[in-house]
Amino acid sequence: MNPGQVAMLMIIAIILLVGFTIFYATQEKTTAQNIVFQQPEPSPPNVEKKHVQTYRQDTDGDGMPDGWEVNHSLDPNNSTDANLDNDNDALENKEEYSYDTDPLLNDTDNDMILDGEEVIPGNDTYVTDPLLNDTDSDGMPDGWEVNNSLDPTDDSDAYMDQDNDNLTNLGECNEGTDPNNEDTDGDGMPDGWEVNHSLDPNNSTDANLDNDNDGISNIDEYNEGTDPNNEDTDGDGIVDSEEQEYGTDPTNPDSDGDGVTDGAEILEGTDPTNSTDMPEID
Repeated sequence: MNPGQVAMLMIIAIILLVGFTIFYATQEKTTAQNIVFQQPEPSPPNVEKKHVQTYRQDTDGDGMPDGWEVNHSLDPNNSTDANLDNDNDALENKEEYSYDTDPLLNDTDNDMILDGEEVIPGNDTYVTDPLLNDTDSDGMPDGWEVNNSLDPTDDSDAYMDQDNDNLTNLGECNEGTDPNNEDTDGDGMPDGWEVNHSLDPNNSTDANLDNDNDGISNIDEYNEGTDPNNEDTDGDGIVDSEEQEYGTDPTNPDSDGDGVTDGAEILEGTDPTNSTDMPEID
């Protein structure tokens, strides 16, 4: 092969090399563009879903998620704690999880009934909500109702007065009195009367007090039907204790019904208990 032919071959080889280089470079760029164009936009990470999955993971397979066990001081690597009753409320830990109650508190809703008793018709015969201390929303805690023979699933008993002391069951609950005893403190004055006259139905010592300083004790005011906070109950101008001396009615301003108040008759010197004896009218 002569030098001219060799030179020609070298030129052809160079041209082919340059052409292939340009061709491959173009293909790689096109491919890269296609890949970028076809790439879907990345979704924002679902942090909440990841948290739920982590919380619901149950490593020991005991039916209680790892997160729940850790949060309630149980062992997520020990399945035997599922059948334990850490708080002695008659519910196993796995049952506490299913009811969403606290395995470390035997009365989750603080209503004076153990969680295990609430979820079944046990000794109290009622099924109440272990997460709500007043299942029927009548203002009286479930345990208080059960302990006082009321129905924790019936809100209508809140306004009943089963001991006839003029104080509703709800009022008894608020006052801390016994809804089955008309006189909780045994002082001779019914609970409702004491509450309505600002006395303490849980303190028997107030029976002998004289709140209005009219010379009559509270218990005597109750028996006489007078107001223990008003020295002149009927407003006739005579103090209640003086009415007793005159023989007049401390709850009636005109004891003899003659149209003249007891106080006016006494001032005029007539008998407030005798309708025929009345002041002369000028």
